[in-house]
Amino acid sequence: MASAPEIEPRWNIAPTRFVATVREAGGPREVAMLYWGLVPSWAKEKAIGARMINARSETLAEKPSFRRRRCLVLADGYYE
Repeated sequence: MASAPEIEPRWNIAPTRFVATVREAGGPREVAMLYWGLVPSWAKEKAIGARMINARSETLAEKPSFRRRRCLVLADGYYE
């Protein structure tokens, strides 16, 4: 079993930063620090992920960019 990364409390987690997540990467679920941004597989650079963070829930299932790589973001609060 792999050890979980060290997670420190943060009060503001913005797009393009690394965040604590739980993912299932072909095996058992694991805690990982992942880049927050929806970077599609066809993107040539990671910066495109910052422009895609505001996905509309009505069309989420239809858009090819949002079909894979889902994860659970660890948080204890949310403010919009």
